[in-house]
Amino acid sequence: MEKFIAIDVGHGEAASAYVAEKLDDDKISYDVKRLVFDKSVPTVYSRIFITEEQMKKLSSIGNELTYSKLCDMGPFLIGNFEEQFGRPGETFQYFKVKPSKFNDPIIQGEYTIKYPITHRMVMSCYIYQLVNEIFENNPHDIADYTRSNTTIIVGCPTSEEWTSPQNINSYRDLIANATGVKNALVVAESRAAMFSSIQYNNKSVSADNGAIIFDFGSSTADCTYMWMGKGIWEFSWRLGASSIETELYSYLIQDYNTSNPDSPITSEQIINSVGESTRILRGKKEEFYKNDTPFRATLEFDGTDNTSDRSIRKIVDKDIMDLIIKNRQISFTTDVNEIKSGSWYDLCREFFEYAKNTIVGMSVNGENCPITSISITGGASKMPFITELCKSVFTDVTDDNVFVEPVPSYSVSNGLCWIQITDDKVEECAAKINNVINGEGVFSTDALVNTISKDLSNSIIDVILNRAKGWAASDTDLSVQDLVDSVSQDIKDPKIAERFKNIIISSEKRWSKKCSNKINKAVKKEAKNLYCNNVPKFITNMLNNQDDSLQNISIDFDPILNAITSYLGNSVVTVIVSIIVFIVGLLISLTGWGLIIGGPMMLLSDEIANDIVNGRKSSVNGMTTPRSKSKRESLLNALTKRLNGNNNDIVPKLKESIRKSLEENTSINDAQIVEDANITARKALETLLLKNLKKIEE
Repeated sequence: MEKFIAIDVGHGEAASAYVAEKLDDDKISYDVKRLVFDKSVPTVYSRIFITEEQMKKLSSIGNELTYSKLCDMGPFLIGNFEEQFGRPGETFQYFKVKPSKFNDPIIQGEYTIKYPITHRMVMSCYIYQLVNEIFENNPHDIADYTRSNTTIIVGCPTSEEWTSPQNINSYRDLIANATGVKNALVVAESRAAMFSSIQYNNKSVSADNGAIIFDFGSSTADCTYMWMGKGIWEFSWRLGASSIETELYSYLIQDYNTSNPDSPITSEQIINSVGESTRILRGKKEEFYKNDTPFRATLEFDGTDNTSDRSIRKIVDKDIMDLIIKNRQISFTTDVNEIKSGSWYDLCREFFEYAKNTIVGMSVNGENCPITSISITGGASKMPFITELCKSVFTDVTDDNVFVEPVPSYSVSNGLCWIQITDDKVEECAAKINNVINGEGVFSTDALVNTISKDLSNSIIDVILNRAKGWAASDTDLSVQDLVDSVSQDIKDPKIAERFKNIIISSEKRWSKKCSNKINKAVKKEAKNLYCNNVPKFITNMLNNQDDSLQNISIDFDPILNAITSYLGNSVVTVIVSIIVFIVGLLISLTGWGLIIGGPMMLLSDEIANDIVNGRKSSVNGMTTPRSKSKRESLLNALTKRLNGNNNDIVPKLKESIRKSLEENTSINDAQIVEDANITARKALETLLLKNLKKIEE
């Protein structure tokens, strides 16, 4: 497969991975492996230091940044650096500004005023350095990867301000230009989060029955609801977990200044230390929620021209953390520009409630949207109270069906790799499925016509024999004309015509279902082969579930159905009477009842049928001659034996008539059926691989 590097450019940290191919028993399987950054760390803190000299160059170049221009500026310092070696410059740590704001200027400290730079410039420098370190620090894993043969695939928040085609393209171009790679792809992080369950087989997210993915990151909280084969709904709030350490930082300063009114920490010192201090507090916060033990917050504030050094040393316990998440007020704007205010805890609950209320109020084709399982991921999901809040809101989902990603820092990068495996192989899978369809005789007008003819012939036989029994049992001598007239009267009965119509509809559905099952089987086989032993459980469940959404796929052949049923009101009576005349004439000839009658009846069956349907008596010799009961019973026995033993005499006539109706009333042919089947199979495959995701309207 092609060479891809997946990068999760998070607000708090970045992680990267790639796909390794393995050959097991002559079959290719895949594994996701981590890529490291400088000092061999698997994640890197999302911040960058840009020197004054580099900022000066950026400002002179403007937004038209390229890989070669960035190379001329020398390396950038990113990650968990403790100091900037005394060099003048600025530290930046926000890389999730929406694409429409890429070109907005950053106002941060004296150097950004002196050398105006934009978010695009800072993000370009950061992704440039990330990719540089990936290439430099993974020589054995990706030894044959070069910029000219590698595609970078990056996740983005799940909101319209990121996922619209225009915004996706803007972010993709930024990445490609800054890194100089062959190509760049951007995928919604929620889709990646769904795929992350592949690597961790201890979960079974039932997307086929309605599943929710909640992705809690440092900058946003994203939600994706997925109902396999039916649709997807998603939204995003700027409820980032970074606001918790920001509020803790503000609280510690307020607490210190209250206790030290004569030597407070100044606003200038706060601005200078905010980046490093919040980074330290983020680690402490994560440690607190992991171990549930108090921690010492130690923050240093360098002196300025007007102040001396300041230090905060305070024990942060559960009461303080509860105060921060449950009482401190924060505000943000949702992805639909609605302002939300409240404590982090209350807003998190509201986030879950909004998701639940919206989903349970939605439907697809009149079917209410179910919620059977929930997955919680993202770095902030390590805070246990988030899972507790989720369970308290989604009371109809059992605890066993609420899953927390065991390694949330790698969720998106892992999922991006598996997405690329599917996207890379989808054309190959589709080609194999198409070969199956092209080789199956069921995808043809012949198969459909045969199915309808066989089903319809049985009902016609019933009509003929029921009337023939009464005709044979009559105490009055009756002619062959009387038998055919009585059958034609039955066929003209609206109830009989409706019965024939329903048979045709049922036959068409049975044929369509047979086509669907063939497609279904081929799609399942190729999907399983695609993943080999790495099939995610939510896909495995669907593949093995005989009532899953793929069972509902069908080919829409309304034109065929309409053409076939239309002839019921036109020529069906003539066609069926012709069949009766033909069979009766055949039997008369075979039984020796009258060669003069039998031969002409078989040869002129269509002409005789038209006469009868139009109310004219047949001119065939003996057609109207009354026959005795014994002769009629003899003919009935022969007729019953003939029809019950072999109805091939009826089926060819029906097939001929139905095919003629198709040719006259539709443009449907075998090539069209195969093409429609291949289109249906492609949609089914893309649904299974979470590519064909139709939006569910609220």
